[in-house]
Amino acid sequence: MALAYITSVSNTGVIFQYHFGLAFDALKRIPIPEDGSEISAFEAIINPSREHMEDLLVIRANVLACIHLARNAYDLFAQLCNALLLAQPWDESKATLYMVRKSLPQSPLKDLLDSIASSEWFRYVNDYSNTSKHRALVQQSMFLSLEDGVGGVRTDAFSHDGREYPAYEMMELLEGIMELKNQIVHCGNALNDLVLAQAS
Repeated sequence: MALAYITSVSNTGVIFQYHFGLAFDALKRIPIPEDGSEISAFEAIINPSREHMEDLLVIRANVLACIHLARNAYDLFAQLCNALLLAQPWDESKATLYMVRKSLPQSPLKDLLDSIASSEWFRYVNDYSNTSKHRALVQQSMFLSLEDGVGGVRTDAFSHDGREYPAYEMMELLEGIMELKNQIVHCGNALNDLVLAQAS
């Protein structure tokens, strides 16, 4: 069973990279004002071409996939911790990140998971995922600030259970999701250390 969880976490990372690459490539094709080229960006916003509309769809679909995958990876990792570390494991249906983290022995792994779960990016990704699954899709759109001379694609601000989240330019959002996803590597190293310590 543990091997199945390891494979799932690993495959999640591979699938994440696939969706991240598609979103990143589409984002590079969206006109961003540089050196006074605000007019072409403005034209693309008010009268987007078919190609730009397709790129926006590619960005929207793949960013949403990245967010769900990054969040799901931590519940899959929790299943692995549940199977390997807990003397009385939770039933698989109840072994969420929250429940397993609460049950872990005091250790660097528990400290790391507590830190990640309370981080801004984890909260953002968790609430974005829940909002999109249960309430409404968080919207994304092209934007242009003639005053600042910046533009591109951004995700809208949203709220979830009383917590307000800001709008993010898409590149910053992708970097934040990637940062969160990469933290699971450190969790894996801490898990290895704890399993080896328990075995010795």
